[in-house]
Formats: sequence, C-alpha cells, structure tokens
Amino acid sequence: MEFDFVLPQKHEDLLNTTGNCYCVNHIINEKECGEKLRLARLALTEHGTTFIFDHYDVFHSIIVHCKHLQSQTIFRAMDLLYKSVDALGKVLAEFLQQSNSSVKERHGMLNALKMLIYSQVTLVKFVDKEVITNDGKKSKKQSPEDLTQGKWEEMRYSALLQLFNILQLPLGGLWDPPIAEEPFVNLCGDFAYRTLDHPSIKSSNVHDTSFQILGTLLKNYNHALVFPIQIFELLKSSEMSAIAIANGVPILAENFGIQTIVKVIIDQIVSGLDNSSGGSVVKNISAFLTELGNVSPKLVMPYIRDIADELLNLESYLLRICVLQVMTEILVGELNGEELSQEEKDTRDEYLDNIFEHIHDVNAHVRSKALGMWIHLKQENAIPLVWITPVLDRATMRLEDRSNLVRKNVIILIKSFLERNPYAAKLSLEELEQRYEEKLKELSDFREKMTKEADKMDEVNEKWDEVLIEMKPFIISCLALESIKEEGIRPEDCDNLFLKFPQMLADKEYERLILLTRRAEELNGNWETIKEMEPIHAQVYFAMLLKSYYMLQNSCKSYEEEYKKTDTAVRFLENSLEFSRVIVNAVPKLQELLMSKVESDVTEAINFFTSAYQFGIKNTESGMCQLLYLVWTVSKDKRGPVRDAYKCVLFTTDHQGRAHDVKAVNNLMRFIEKVTFSQFVAFEELLREFLESGDIGAGMIQVMFEIYTKKLDNVTNNDSRLALQLLVICSSAKPEIAIRNSSIIEKLCFEDQEGEKDSRIYTLTLDFLMNVHGDKDENTYKRLNGDDQKVANVIAMYRKYFLNDQTMNFDDVCSKTFQFIYKMCHLPNIISQELIKDLWNEILLISKDLQVDGCQNEGENNPSEIISQNPTDVFSQLTQETANNTLLKMPMKLASRFIFMLGYVAMKELIYLDVDIFSNLKHRQDLTSHLKSKKGPVDKLRNSIANMSASSVKRRSTIHHAPGEEEENPEEDIVGQSTDDAFADQINSICEKEMLFHKDSIFRRFIPMIVDFLKHPAKYNHPELQRSALLSLLHFMSVSSEFCEKYMQFLMNVFQHNQDIDIKCNVIIGMSDLTFRFPNVIEPWSGHLYSTLYDENRDLRLTSVRILSHLISHEMILVKGQISDLAMCLVDKDDEIRSTTEVFFKEIANKSNILYNVLPDIISRLSDPKLKLEEGKYQIIMKYIMGLIHKDRQVEGLVEKLCFRFKVTEQERQWRDISYCLSLLTYTEKTIKKLTDNIILFKDKVQVDEVYEYFKQIISNTSKLAKPELKAVVQDFEMKLEECLAVNDNPAITNDDNQETIKRRIKLPVDKRPGRSKTNKKVPQTRGRNRKAAEENSESSLSSSSSDSELENHPPRRQKGARKVEPRKIINTDSEEEVASTANKRQTSVRARRITKVVQEETSSGKKRLSENNSF
Repeated sequence: MEFDFVLPQKHEDLLNTTGNCYCVNHIINEKECGEKLRLARLALTEHGTTFIFDHYDVFHSIIVHCKHLQSQTIFRAMDLLYKSVDALGKVLAEFLQQSNSSVKERHGMLNALKMLIYSQVTLVKFVDKEVITNDGKKSKKQSPEDLTQGKWEEMRYSALLQLFNILQLPLGGLWDPPIAEEPFVNLCGDFAYRTLDHPSIKSSNVHDTSFQILGTLLKNYNHALVFPIQIFELLKSSEMSAIAIANGVPILAENFGIQTIVKVIIDQIVSGLDNSSGGSVVKNISAFLTELGNVSPKLVMPYIRDIADELLNLESYLLRICVLQVMTEILVGELNGEELSQEEKDTRDEYLDNIFEHIHDVNAHVRSKALGMWIHLKQENAIPLVWITPVLDRATMRLEDRSNLVRKNVIILIKSFLERNPYAAKLSLEELEQRYEEKLKELSDFREKMTKEADKMDEVNEKWDEVLIEMKPFIISCLALESIKEEGIRPEDCDNLFLKFPQMLADKEYERLILLTRRAEELNGNWETIKEMEPIHAQVYFAMLLKSYYMLQNSCKSYEEEYKKTDTAVRFLENSLEFSRVIVNAVPKLQELLMSKVESDVTEAINFFTSAYQFGIKNTESGMCQLLYLVWTVSKDKRGPVRDAYKCVLFTTDHQGRAHDVKAVNNLMRFIEKVTFSQFVAFEELLREFLESGDIGAGMIQVMFEIYTKKLDNVTNNDSRLALQLLVICSSAKPEIAIRNSSIIEKLCFEDQEGEKDSRIYTLTLDFLMNVHGDKDENTYKRLNGDDQKVANVIAMYRKYFLNDQTMNFDDVCSKTFQFIYKMCHLPNIISQELIKDLWNEILLISKDLQVDGCQNEGENNPSEIISQNPTDVFSQLTQETANNTLLKMPMKLASRFIFMLGYVAMKELIYLDVDIFSNLKHRQDLTSHLKSKKGPVDKLRNSIANMSASSVKRRSTIHHAPGEEEENPEEDIVGQSTDDAFADQINSICEKEMLFHKDSIFRRFIPMIVDFLKHPAKYNHPELQRSALLSLLHFMSVSSEFCEKYMQFLMNVFQHNQDIDIKCNVIIGMSDLTFRFPNVIEPWSGHLYSTLYDENRDLRLTSVRILSHLISHEMILVKGQISDLAMCLVDKDDEIRSTTEVFFKEIANKSNILYNVLPDIISRLSDPKLKLEEGKYQIIMKYIMGLIHKDRQVEGLVEKLCFRFKVTEQERQWRDISYCLSLLTYTEKTIKKLTDNIILFKDKVQVDEVYEYFKQIISNTSKLAKPELKAVVQDFEMKLEECLAVNDNPAITNDDNQETIKRRIKLPVDKRPGRSKTNKKVPQTRGRNRKAAEENSESSLSSSSSDSELENHPPRRQKGARKVEPRKIINTDSEEEVASTANKRQTSVRARRITKVVQEETSSGKKRLSENNSF
C-alpha cells in the first residue's frame, strides 16, 4: 500500500487525482453493485479492515448511483460500512496502545480510517439529501418504510454513535506530527452539523449525540475556529436548528467544561447581526437565545448584560422580545430570592428596569410580551415588593392601547397581581385607610414616648457625670491598693451588691462602694486581668462598671422594638393603600372594556371584576352590575363568562349543606340591593337560569322563606324584604313556588300587617300572588270574584295607603294593585270603578268642612246628602267645578294620587279590552266552531292568532297565501277572519267613543280638571300633581286617536312652556309611545323631538336621543333631513349621549339603505355655513358616519352625489368638507372611474390646497396594496388631477355649459316652462326605469342647503270650513314591492295600528318609568 487517501472537497475529485493519491479506477454499473457488495463483505471477513483498499470503488459507486439504487442495496452498504468501522475501532484501540508501531503501519491504519469514515459519512450525506428532497416533494418513488422512516433513522443514529466512539480514541497518533488533519476533523463535524440541521430529525438523543461529537472535536481536535461560524450558519438556516443548538450548548459547558462557548456564540451572533438582517434570521436567532435562556439561564447571565443594550437598540422587535425573555428567565431561575449579593441585586434591578421600560415600547408585540413577562414573574414570585405597584401603575396606562393583545395582557396582569398580592385577602380601600390611620397614630404615640424616655436618660447621664467626679479620687486610690483584706471587706458583704448600690450612692459611701466592687471582681476572677491594664484603662473600666450598676437602677423603658414593628406595619399599609388605589383607578377603564366589541376585552374584564369583587376592591360593585347588560347579548362567548362570573361570586362559599345555602342567599340579597332598576330585569333573567340549572335549589328557597318570616336569627326588616324579592323572582320562573306558599305570604302581608308597615312588602306580595298563574293565558285559569277575601284584603290595604300621607312609592302601590285586579279578578273594570268611586267618597269626607261653606254660598246640595247617595249618583252630579273645589281643598298628595290612579286605570282598561276581552271572545268563538265542525286548517290560523290583540287583528288579516300555495277551506278562513274583525271593531269602538266620551264615563268627568292643572302650573304649583296630571293625560291620549288629536296641540304647549325637565322628558317619552299607537297623528309633531337635541339640559338631550333612536330604528317616524341634528350629537360633550348616538347610527347602517339615503342630506346640512359648525367637529362626525358605509354600490353612488355637490356650493369651507368626505371612502376600480368621469365638476376647486391634499390622500390610500388594474385607473385619475392645476388659457367651457353638462349627467328632465321652480318640483311616482331614474334624481338633487322636510313649531292650522288635511305618508324609494308594502301599512285604518308592542308591555314597563325615571 503505497498511496495516500486525501479527503476530497468534492466526491468527484477522487476520479482525477495525481501523484501518490488514491484514485477511483472504475465506476461500477448500478446493476452490479449488489454483487460487488457481497464480495466486499467476504473480503471483510477474510482480510479485516484492510479490505477497503481493494473495494473502496464499490462504495464510491454506490454513492454515485444513490438516486437510482433500491433502498435494500443502500441498507446493505450501510450495514457493511457499520461492521467495517466497528472492526476498525477495535483494531485501532489495540494499535494505538502500542508504542513500537512502524510508520507504514500507522499510515495504513490512517488510510483505512479515512476511507471508511469518508464512505460512511458521505453515503449518509447523499441519502439524507435524497430523503429530504423526496419528503419535500412528497414523492412516491420511495416507500415510507424505506428511507423516510424507521430503519434508515436507526441506521443513521448508529453511524453517529459509532463516529462518537471512534473519536474517543487518541487518533492524533496516526498523524505525524500527532495532530489530526483539519479535513478529517471537518468531515466528522459536518456529520454532526448536518444532523442538527436535518428537518426530520427531532429526537433529543440524536441532537445530544451530535453535540457530544462536537464537544470531543472542540476538546481534542482543535475545532474551535470553525465551530462558531458553522453554528451561526445553522442558526440562520432554520428555527428548529436554533432550538436544537440551544439545548446542546449546555452539554458543551457541563460535560466538556467549555464555559466560554456561550460567549463565543453570542459574540458571533452580535457581529453577524445588524438592522439589515433578514426576518427569518432574526427570528431564528431570537428562538435560540430564548430557548437557551429557558434551558440554562446561568450560562447566559454573564454575557447577556453586555449585549443587551446593543440588541435592544436594533429595529427588530423579535430581538427585543428575545433579550427581554432571556432576562425574565434569568430573573426567575438565578436572581430570585432574598439571599442575593449586592451585585446580583443591581443586575436584577437592571433587568427589571429593562422589562419595565418596554411596557411602553413602540411595537405592540413587544408591549404585549413585556406584560406577559411581568405576569410570568409574578406567578413565579420573582418580583420584589418595591416593584409591584410601579409595574401595576404603568400597566394600567395601557388599558387604552390600540392593540387587542396588549389590552388583554394588561387585564390579565392586573388580575394576576391582585390574586397574588402580598398585602391582604381583602383590599377594601376604606378599611385599609382606617387601619393605616390607626397605625399611624400608634407610631406617633411611640415617638412621643421615646422622646420622653430619651430626655429622661439625658437627665440620668448628667447626674452620673456629677457623681463620677466625686467618685474618681476613690477609684484611683482603690486601684492603687495591693490588697483590701485589711479594709475589712468580707465575701458575704458583696452579696446583693446590686441592691445595695442605690442606698450607698445616696449616702455617698463612695469608698466602701468601690471597695465592694473591687472585692466582687476578685471573687469573679477578673482582678488579675484588671491589674495587667494600664492605670487609666483600669479606671475607665471601673467607671463603666459602676455606671452600669447606676443605669440599671435608673433604667428607662425601651420602646424600640414596638416602634420598629409599628413602623413596619405603617410602611406595609402604605404599600397596600398605594396598590389598592392603582387598581381602583383602573376600574372605570375596565368598565368601559365590558362594552367593547372585542370579545377578549370583554372576557378578561369579566374575569377581573369577578376577582376584584371578591377582594372587596372599591367600585367593583358597579362593574359587576354593569355585567348584567351582557345578559341580553346573543354572543355565547360573552354571555357564558357573565353567567360563570355571577355563579362564582354568588354561589362560591367555604361551607357545605345548609350553611352554604344561607351564605349564598345572603350573597344574593347583598347583591340585589346594589343593582339599579334597569339592571334588575337582567338580574331576574340570570336568576331564572340559575333556577333552571339547579344552582338555586330547594334548600336556598327554604332559607329565603325563613329569612322573610324572620325565623333565622339577626334578620332585619330590610333582609326580610330582600328575601321576599328573591322569592318573587324565583316564583316567576317556577310558579309552583307561589302555588304552594301563597297562603303563607298572604297571611304575613294582610293578617300580620307586614304589608301595612312597608309598602314594598305589599307590592312584592302582590307580585308573588300574581306569579301563581305564571305566563298562562287568561282563558286557562280561573279569576277571583270581587267578593273574594283575597281581593278584599288587597283593596282594603290599598285604601289605607291611598289615604296615608306617609306612604312612600305610591306609584308602585297603585300600579301593582291594579295589575293584580286586572290579572287576577273577574270583571276587573267594575271592581276598579267601584274602588275609584269609594275613594272619591273618602275625598269628599276629608274635604267636607270646606265644602259646607262652599255649598252655603253657592246654594248647592248639602255634602251630607251627596255622601248619603250611592256612588253612581255622586258621579252623575259631579261637575268640573265641584271636582276642582273638592281637590283644591284637600292635600295635594291625595289629589295627585287620585289623578295618577285615573290615568293608570284608563291604561289598564285599554289593555284589558284589547288583549283579555278580545282573547276571551276569540276563545269562545273557537269553542263554538269546534262543536259545530271538526278542527280544520282554519283553526291552525286561529290558533296562531290566539294571543294577539284586537288592534293587531287587521294587520294579520291582510296576510295572503304565498304564490302557488293551495288554500284549504277558504270560506272558513274568511269567516274566521271576519269574526275577528268584528270583535276588534267592537273593542276599538269602545276605546274610541265610549271610554273617554260617554256621558257616564268616570274618566270624562276629570279630563277638564287634568287639563286645567296643566294649563295653570303656577296656580297648581305642586310637582307631584303636575307629573300625575301629565301622565294621566298621556294615558288618556293612548286610549283614543280622536282624543289624542284633540289634545296634541295642548301637549306641545305644555312641552314648550313648562320649565320642569321631568315634565319635558315625560312628554318626549309619551310622544314615543303615542307614535306607536297613532303614528299618523303624531308624525306632524315629530319636529319637536329634534328641537330638544340642542337643549342645554343634559337629561333632556339624552332622553331625546334615546327616543329618536328607538323610533327611527323601528321605522315609526320618517327619516328626514333633520337626522343631521341627531348626527350633531356625535360631538356632544356628554359621553353617554355620544355613545348612544353611535349605537343608533350603527343600527340604521345595518338596516336596508336608510343611512345611505339620508347621508347626502346630512353632509349638506352640516356643511351649511349658517350652522357655523366647527370644521374639526364636522370631520369627527363624518369620519364616524362614513365609516359605516361599506357596500361598493353605496360608495359608488355617494361618490357621484358628492361630486355633483361641488357645483351647487360656493364657499371654500364647503369644498373642503365635501373633499374630506370623499377621502373617507374606500375606493375600487369603479369608484375611481366615477371620480375620474366627474372631475369636471370639481376641477376648479382643486386649486384650494386642502381640497387638493384630500384628493392626493385618496390616491395614496388606494394605491397601497392595489392590484395592477386598480393602480392603472388611479394613475389615470392622478394625471387628470394634475392637469386641473394647470392654467386654462382657452376656457372653452362656460358656466352655463357646465350646468348643461351636469343636467345631461344626472338625466334630469328639464322643464322649459318659464317661471317653473326646479327646487320645489315634485318628482312624480313612476314605474320601471322612469321611476328608478326619478328616485336617483330625488336622491342626488342637492341644489339647496336647506331641507324641505324641516318642520315648523306647530303644524299649519285648518281654516274654518277647510277640508281636513290628510296626514303625511312615509314614502320609501327602494323598490315597487317595498313601496306597495309601505303604502299598505300606512293606509291601514287607525284601528289596525293601535296597541302595538309598547302598549302590551305597559304592564311591566309602566312602573319602571313612573317610579324610577319620573316618566311615562
């Protein structure tokens, strides 16, 4: 063997070698490879490892044909190489131990080593490449069980282990000098590097073995120069490699002692990174550093501090996150605890400061991650106490961050800090402040005591100094004595020297005292030491010894320990207070997030309030109450957390069984006490869900009854009432609760007089009794007779409340009483009227003395005679003057109550007729029809209208069968509907003609009196009376359209001239309800609603916004040009008004084309110079509204309309406004073309800088990420826009020509008749294309800045004898079908429009408005 095997740079280099280097003689055909392998195996068995010298060409050929060979052949080759290298390892182990081996033997072993290792490593390399390629292409050429899985991975790992074992041998001895050549070392290292970079190898064992090989190369084979470069290249290649390297670096440091390896790698990273590095490279480097910090923070800690500033200043946010993450892991793993050196504490504070500062990073991802790191640090208890409050304070500043993820992490951080706070389980601000003041006072007292004791000590020291001067000569003389035996001092004399000291000092027996002290020291064995001292030192020693005796006798009490404890408590409470205040200050912002559109905001805010409420944080009760509004949301992702939050707060206790039930009921009572009236309905719904789910069980219901009946200890009257309120809610969900316990509740209220003591108990009792029937139809349960004891008890107690001046919440008492009568009693109208008459008699009795004087003067009947008559006679003789005199001579409270009762009874009477009576008549008719014939299809229709009111029957009767649907028994259908119409006609006739206008009507007699009260507010200056009179008038107006129309003018006069805000708000709400009842009557007066939007009073503006939003959303009033007044509320100074208006515009934007149709008019009116609206406010309004327009077709139409608007405006401000609106739209290819086509309309306006800038903004925004087609259109528009800036030397188009162009573009039919005004020209209703063109013309005609739809304060008055003007009808210009449908609805008779949803809900909503909002 006379050749050298030189490791080639390329595999092909072995075919062309020179000199004494080994050269491949022949490439074996791929078909012969199998046979050659068999021969090579035989040669290995016969000759050992030297067989490779004669058979290397076989392995070389297999590597060349690797792509085309079968996997079985490759496996055979790998197996043969494995056996060969294994045999070589054994031979080398023995050979390298020999010291007398020849150069030729070493040379042969070296060639065999290089040839076998090269063959094995190169074959693995080529096969890996093929596997990766096939795996990436998903080629089916190789079967999955061959190269990509199982067997190959095992063989590859075996080769890797084999290489590691070979490298453990002292291979350097094969070279001369004994240093392994670099190509061989690089070949072995390449195997390890490729293993780390292999995408399909994820085993940690394989990666660890690779690093074991690299560690061996670094330690024994001088691989240090190549290693960092190769590692950096791997880090740049893939994230998976970065993770593998991060997990392998600790192996190099721990197993091989290479501690500086981390510094080498980090230096290489820093030198190779800059702001120009690619995103994937930065991502991989960040993954490496992050994982290394997680795996071994101790290794990174010495170096990360040096590179932190440089990496944190790079633009890549990933690197900033990476460095901060590494710091976090170091803080958790290495710098956590109290036993840190000062240097470690400084490092810790530096890392914390870096994370702290990046809470305000410019990048949202970094801000989010920084917050997440603080959460992790808190979970690991790695945050020092002094950092907690500053971090929390800074985090709360990000609650208004634009990033959803940042806000989410902020809320999680606040919740985490709260739940893991080191201060207290309860953080009630009031309690903490109280405890802090107490401890502060204690600390001040200790300071005073310590000051007094210090003064006392000063006095003692002064006295001792005086005594010491007198004692000094005796001390000197005593110390000079050689012995004191001759002085007669005995040992027993030294006993209790401490007790004798004060008396001897007082007697000035200084000499004997000093001698005794010396004798005591001799007895204690200290004298020999004293004698060896210098005389001056011995004197000082004796002086200090005597002083100690003196100070012990005159010692002062020390408060040092107590002072330190109190001072620590004060500082602890200061931190607690500061922490609590930060969270309290964040509560309002968190409450706003409860109403956020982003579900993560809502969910995390709910979780926070759940925890904060349990910790007793101030103002969290309002947040928990606000959660109730989310009960009505349709989103399960929001409603579910709300339910879970309340379940946690209300039903999570530390008790079991009955104790748990008692605690849960107490939680319910405490919470129900805090909810507002508007939130109470949602809380009821929530409790119903808890009842259905079993969270509120029979045990809790039993506890509620025991609390109400005061069987439990320490139950207050308020607790009893709250328990009854809970029982009412539970019984409404489960009527069987009311059925089984109604007698108990009734007895407590009426027989035990609990209801008489508290009016709220009375009203709740009535609610409970009404829940006996639940939601059953009135035809399915039996009503009570008027002489029933239960009814008598209710009426008797109501009379007491009516006549008692001290009655609170009379409106509730009255409404609940008549709700009970009309729901539970037979002939409730008769019972109510008799009750009214009886109460009128009581009023007569109260005012009889004054009425006697009036009767004598006016010659009327004696009151006693009137009273002696029956009630019917009393009312038959009642006149307006008599009624007024009677009511004026009695307390105003009784008068207002009586008036309120009249109005409420009228409303209940209306509902009773319209719903109950009508339903009963239909029920009887159905029974009659059922007896006559079998139940047919007509009954299906009648069953579907069984719960409808009389006022809605006509609307249902207009329903037609769908086209092509076969009608079954049409005659029976017609008969059934005609019967319903007849019933409805009868009931509506009673409401319209008899309830308020019949000569025997109770209500008719008091109408003039009510009007008189409202007409003269100065004369009847009593707020409650005025309110009751207004509510009764509104109730009467809801009964009859004729009455409503008659008094509408009067109602508007009351609205305009009355200065009481409550009265005004009630009128607005009443108009809303009347609009649903009689829309045609109220429609001409709707302008008064808009006028209140500019009122100075905030409550009135808010009420108007809510009412208008409600009416327009339900399409009960025409959306006119005055909606621009509503748009002005988007910049109102009140937050609630702004938010309500925003919600309104969102709603109408989602409904058909309502917003699109009125938007041009809004733009026109708001840009009117007469309005003098600030440009900034105009832009705020239009930015919000325009942002609601998303449909391409609507955007296209708006572009054209706004372009036409340029020509009918004259002021520069208007041009700016229009161009600003155009810049807010999102443009497509069509809309840009539309803008280009109409450029002639605004070419002269572009000369204004602001207008030009807005158009440039359109071009800039549209060009971003636009497709080539759109970019071409935008470039064309930009070119034409620039042409507009050029000077027009030959103006070929005059202003008249421009007007003709505009007419031609909008296709308006020009009326050539002279004197014909185009502005007031009415667009005829047409069909087909002409109708559609007319609609477009009407929408795009913006030639006047004012709208024709603007209303006067009052509608025009009819002249005597003039024909009654028909009410305006709403016209919708969307389609013929919609026009027909709308016309059909608007032309329906007044009877068919009465008592819709609002009236039917009066039973439940009337009380709310009356008692809570003082409104109708």
